[in-house]
This record gives sequence, structure tokens and C-alpha cells, in this order.
Amino acid sequence: MTAPDAPFPFWDEARRADPYAFYAALRRDRPVVRATVPGRGTVWVVTRYADVAALLKDPRFSNDRRGAGVPSPFFGGLPMPRGIRTLSSTMVGADDPRHARLRGLVGRAFTPRRIAELEGRIRAIASALLDRAMPAGRMDLIADFALPLPFTVIAELLGVPDDRRAEFRRRVGGLLSPPRSVLWRLGLWLPKLLRLVGFFERLVAMRRRAPDDGLISALIAVEDDGGRLSGQELTAMVFLLFFAGHETTVNLIGNGQLALFDHPDEMARLRAEPALMPTAIEELLRFTNPVEAVAMRYTREPVTLAGVALPARATVMGLISSANRDGDAFPHPDRLDLGRRDNRHLALGAGAHYCLGANLARLEARVAFESLMERLPGLRIDGPRDALEWRPPGALRGLRRLPVRWD
Repeated sequence: MTAPDAPFPFWDEARRADPYAFYAALRRDRPVVRATVPGRGTVWVVTRYADVAALLKDPRFSNDRRGAGVPSPFFGGLPMPRGIRTLSSTMVGADDPRHARLRGLVGRAFTPRRIAELEGRIRAIASALLDRAMPAGRMDLIADFALPLPFTVIAELLGVPDDRRAEFRRRVGGLLSPPRSVLWRLGLWLPKLLRLVGFFERLVAMRRRAPDDGLISALIAVEDDGGRLSGQELTAMVFLLFFAGHETTVNLIGNGQLALFDHPDEMARLRAEPALMPTAIEELLRFTNPVEAVAMRYTREPVTLAGVALPARATVMGLISSANRDGDAFPHPDRLDLGRRDNRHLALGAGAHYCLGANLARLEARVAFESLMERLPGLRIDGPRDALEWRPPGALRGLRRLPVRWD
């Protein structure tokens, strides 16, 4: 069968804090629904775990919009600005063999060993942030901790010079809450995005002239049988690594701490059993969904999902936040269980495009939660729970602010 058109409230602020009852209804009644998403046009939204997992792994779904013959939702057939062409060359929007080549090259520089060696420095950054906040007895957990922790880590990892950090922070700050209107997105947000791309281009050029021990210099040096990364590929990769190693972690720390506040028995359990931390991180990823929806996929040919016929060249969005609460995949899916086993959540993706920054996000989150528990045992929300605001809906899901206080 073919699903009829339906209004899909992906941008509905009223459901932002707790969309899960609505998602459960979609999984039950309309697991694949055709919707209009601002800035994307007509999109097929996939809600069940099995179907989202298939979307992530099935080669009939392409990451390459142009290769699948799908026009840009923003530019149509018009020429793209150079900076947008650069970003469109990331491996997120590539299929094999190009994706495999890019990922292989990056994997030689962005190694598990390099990430593991960061733990001491991450702990020092977390400690310094808490030292700064503690005299006041309160802080905004997002602005004062969850955001600057991964930001500082990735800036140091990339090799952003100290005297460029303020500019870097300013460029990034303008992108954290993109406007929902397409016209405003093109008029206001796009120029900020292009300026950040320009910043990364200058940074890559600087590291070509003056290499250091940072990740950008390592990326410049790696090569394989197909040669090295091109200048455009390097800039796109740096942009991707920044957001892969930054945005998800901010939301994981903020959303995760809120979930612990909402489930004091589980927070007490974690304090009593610190060895639970690895499974706790996985459960907080599943339960709080720092990533709302997976990057768009495009059908190479007609495909049927959950009995719904999708035409060729369709744009398809996997709703990770719904899949991770699917009772067919997780027993008691709406229960936070920090000891949950066999937790095959999709919060960091699956298949060939599994999140490149997954190990870094897990490490940063572990250090963050351990530091908060150790240094601030009386940590609690500062103000009414229902007054908390969420960032504008989109592919990521996170709080604007999380005021906290301690004894």
C-alpha cells in the first residue's frame, strides 16, 4: 500500500519535551508516514526500530542525494555557493566506494588510541569548569559545562590555536539554533555557516604551512592508494569531525543529567554502583535520544517498508528517537534502566555510516557524569522542571538551558 499525505508535527514545540506518546501512536498506526518537513519538502518518516535499522543498512537507500537524482531542497537546480559544495562533499553524503575511501583515510588519523589518550585532558577540562562554577553554588549545566567541555576538547584535538578560539566559539555559536523558516535559514543562518566553513578553510591552510600534532595535520598527512584528501575533502572532514565530536555530546550530557534528575532511584543506583557507568551511557543514549533523526536517505529504486511503497528518488528520514523507544526491540522501552543489557540502540547510527565520533562522545560523557557525581553530590534542578526549554526541533534533540544548584 501507499501511505497518504499527513501533517507531521516534527517542529511542534508543544511535543518537544515529551514526544514519545505521539511516536508510539505513529509506530502502531502509521509506521511509515509521508509528511512535509520545513526545509525538506516531502519526506517519508520511518518510525519503527526494524525499519529504521533497515534504512541505515540497506544499500537500496543512498546517502548521496545527487547520485540518487534528488534535487536540493534549498537550491533546486541553481548553482550552490562554494562553501555549500564543500560541505556536500562530506562522507555523510557519500556512498561506497567514495565513502569507504574517506572513512579509511580518516580512520588512520582519528584512531581509538588517539581518543583513549585524551581521557586525562578531558578530566582536567571538566575539573577546571567545575572549579570555576563551584563558588557560585549554581550554574547553567549546558552553557557552563556540557557545551564548553566537548567544545574545548574538539578545538584542542583539531589544533585550533589559542588565539583563534574566541573567533571559533563565535562562529559556532551562531549555528547552534538554526531558524526553522527556509527564507530565514537562507538569509541569516546560511551566511553564518559559510563563514564557519571559511574559518575551517583558513585553519587547514595554516596547518599545511605549519603542521602540529593535531588532527588536522594528521589528516593532511594520511594517504592511501587513491592519494590524499583534497582541500575540499579536508575542509568538509574537519567540519564533520567538529560536529560529530561536539553536538551529540552536549545533548547527551544535558539530556542524560535531566533523565537522572527525573529518575532519582536510578541516579542513586549509579552512585552506589559506579561500575554501571558504561551500560548507563548506552541507556542514556537510548532513552534521551540526543540525535532525533538520522541524516536523510534517498531511494535508488522503489522500496517497500512496513507494507508502504516508497517510489524511487524519495527522501526518507529515520526517526531514531522513536526507534529507540520501540517495544518490539526493547523490553519496557519507556523505563530508564541503567543496567540494561543487549542495548542495540540506534542513537549513534548503524551500518557503514555509524557515528565517527562515537568513542569520543562516550568518553566525554563518562568523564562528565563521573565528575558531576564526584564533585557535586547534591546536584539538582534549580527551578521548576516544567520551565525547562528545548532547542528548536530538528535532527538533534537538546535543552537550551539546564539551571542546577548544589549544597
